[in-house]
Amino acid sequence: MAIVAVSQTKQPESAGQQDRLFFSGIALLVLIAVLVGFARTYFLAGVFWANFANAMVHVHGALFTLWIALLLAQVALVASHHTLWHMRLGVTGMFLAPLMVITGFATLIAAIKRKFVPPPVLQITTAQDILLLCLFAFLISWAFLARRDAPTHKRLVLCATFLIIIPAIARWPIVGNIARNPIPFYLCVNSFPALLVVYDLWTRRSLHRATICGVALMIILQLAVLPLARTALIGHTIAWLQRT
Repeated sequence: MAIVAVSQTKQPESAGQQDRLFFSGIALLVLIAVLVGFARTYFLAGVFWANFANAMVHVHGALFTLWIALLLAQVALVASHHTLWHMRLGVTGMFLAPLMVITGFATLIAAIKRKFVPPPVLQITTAQDILLLCLFAFLISWAFLARRDAPTHKRLVLCATFLIIIPAIARWPIVGNIARNPIPFYLCVNSFPALLVVYDLWTRRSLHRATICGVALMIILQLAVLPLARTALIGHTIAWLQRT
């Protein structure tokens, strides 16, 4: 399931089959999560014709969509034993991930400037997006360094992807108003890493270190959003961007 090139380590066929089934299934769930979240405002609105504030939002959406497509392609290549093609295509992720982070910050800055949500929500959204992009960059960098360790690599890529689908989950109809009742939102967000935890415990009888780190960082992010949003740093940054 690796996004960047990775040499597959030897493992028993039964374990390999379990991995192929699980990571294929979780990749499909990620795709469904994104489609449901952005169907009304992006996919069904027309990728090139959706009414966005500026062209950067289109670029941002296209790059993040390409990441999901790349994830699915890589999973499919591994499942079909096309390892060489998997490794070649994985190089794309080395260039795509930095572009996603750059356009992510550019889109956030533009959104702050146009005051796309009321002030209290703006601070929370800003804090969340900053943490999401930074943690995504960290996990993908680690995944690249661990590309020769397939179990570690694919778990890090998956955890990084769980982070960037959070905005899509926030738009699910069943989530409702997050400000009034955040419980459905957090249950949906954490259901994805929970599946990875359950899979590790079922197949390995223990948690892989990459699973521990990835899930721990997601939990830390969720706990840190509100305290960070209330800091003077976020408030001053938003005020400065809106004045420029």
